[in-house]
Amino acid sequence: MFLSLRPADANDARQLWEWANDPVTRKNAFDSNPIEWQAHVEWFTQKLADPDCRIWILENHGTSSGQIRYDRRHDCAEIDFAVDPNSRGQGLGTVLLELSAPKAFDALQVQKLIGSVKLENQPSIRAFERAGFQRAATVARDGELTVRFERTHQ
Repeated sequence: MFLSLRPADANDARQLWEWANDPVTRKNAFDSNPIEWQAHVEWFTQKLADPDCRIWILENHGTSSGQIRYDRRHDCAEIDFAVDPNSRGQGLGTVLLELSAPKAFDALQVQKLIGSVKLENQPSIRAFERAGFQRAATVARDGELTVRFERTHQ
């Protein structure tokens, strides 16, 4: 595999929308409702312009295979990622986290990266663990148990 990260741009809107509306992605999201196209376009346009947000696309031999987003909140950045449904089971969630974490620390000037994962989402839990994130807590979020992962800047 030849894997690389690139910044997301407006041309990625449809691909990210399709990934976001994948049934497995919706099941693992904290808001499981389908996402309307126009709402996604507006949200995505705002995120691309937001200085407190970074979105990177993982490419495997030039083919988009996943996305990761970091949203700065004070001295921390919250993580959201998704892997192309056709690329799942290959460890790409771990790769997304490993490749993007140093970039996020630098680009957003934060001291900690935080990810929250539903307890039943074992692939994402494994991705965080394999990428060297520490389990910080198990907490209830929106009525569901979640695992909170953290990594501090070194």
